Amino acid sequence: MIHCVRTQLKSLLSTGFFHIFGAGTINKVISALLSIVVVRILSKEDFGIYSYVYNLVSFFVLFNGLGVTSALLQLGCEAKADGDVVDVLRYSIKMGVFFDALLAILMLLASFFPMNFPESPLLLRLYALYPMVILIFDVRLILYRIKLENKRYAFLTNIQTLLLALFSIVGAYLWQVVGLIAGQYLAYVISGVLAWLPSMALRMTGRERRSIPGLDKKAFWKLSITSSINNGLGSALSLVGVFLIGFLTGNEYAVAEYKVATTIPFALLFIPGAVVTYIYPYFVRHRDDPQWSLSRYLQLIAIGLFGYGSLAAICCVAGERLITLVFGAQYEGATRAFQIMMLGFFATSALRQPTGNLLVTQRKLWFNTFTGALSLLLCCALCVLLVPAIGVEGAAWAYALAMIAGALCNVPYYISILVRMRKPSENEKPSHHGIRAERD
Repeated sequence: MIHCVRTQLKSLLSTGFFHIFGAGTINKVISALLSIVVVRILSKEDFGIYSYVYNLVSFFVLFNGLGVTSALLQLGCEAKADGDVVDVLRYSIKMGVFFDALLAILMLLASFFPMNFPESPLLLRLYALYPMVILIFDVRLILYRIKLENKRYAFLTNIQTLLLALFSIVGAYLWQVVGLIAGQYLAYVISGVLAWLPSMALRMTGRERRSIPGLDKKAFWKLSITSSINNGLGSALSLVGVFLIGFLTGNEYAVAEYKVATTIPFALLFIPGAVVTYIYPYFVRHRDDPQWSLSRYLQLIAIGLFGYGSLAAICCVAGERLITLVFGAQYEGATRAFQIMMLGFFATSALRQPTGNLLVTQRKLWFNTFTGALSLLLCCALCVLLVPAIGVEGAAWAYALAMIAGALCNVPYYISILVRMRKPSENEKPSHHGIRAERD
């Protein structure tokens, strides 16, 4: 037993899991501290307006590059040769930048529509190129994940997060919200330069340019667009609360309270995010081995239910003290909403998020679209019904119940896929017995 655990820990260490998890922990701690500092630098009114505008920007970022990074990750992991990865990379950058240019135009046009807060249009225009600078950085991170270079991936995300915190705090202190936005841009630009310099120096391919004959564009766009829709639907669930509170109440203080209530639960999502980042390439490589996939999936869920359940319970018990300690007494009213959001965190982390990502490994993107749309519609409907009645807590209940509904859809469907795959070959012995290091 001890030997088995020791072997597993060595395998996780050698393949970079602890680097990814450690980097994710550091990143979220820094991000949480950044949120706390920004809340204290900006007035409650300014923070509410900034949260509303950033929430609008996040809706556009949901469709960043029209999902080319998702297609790059999936096809890159499936690729048999480095040359095929390069083909997908070139096409992803070309199409992603083109779409983000269109997205910038849409953001500029959207800024001329009436908004609840008079400062919003200018701030939205300042964010027009933000999706593009994020995309350029993210594409480089995807390459590290494809090649299982998890240590480099982890290091680069730490650098980006540190720069983002530093420049955001300095900008907010000097020029309030406008300075905060400028600091965010500067952090991503510097991070992008640092990320791409090594590959530019090494001339990553050394091959002549060609017309990308080896790329299946139909498969690329199917993955890209469907993933973009699915990611958009999933992430919109975390954004719709702020938008509808601002729209239905027009109260920047209510927006600020809800934003505070969501800060810790959303920050803690780095934990399942780090786990998925690590396991995803392995599940892609074993997508045709249902026995291996089902065994590892059930282990993943069992550990998640216990770990995330314990974390959620601790946060709920410490609710009021935690909120007032971190954000100040002026946000004490956000405590109940925070506790409800932790219920949504539990359902998302233990069940919905990992299962949704593993459905992509089986190319079942349509089901993620279905559950995402169902969850979003449920969340919006509940917000419209509950926010006018119970305010911020209504938005929190809408999010939590939508997450639970999505989890109850994803889990049985993924298990049924693997069970059906096992039937034709149930007498065959599995070819793999665990996650181990795989190198190009």
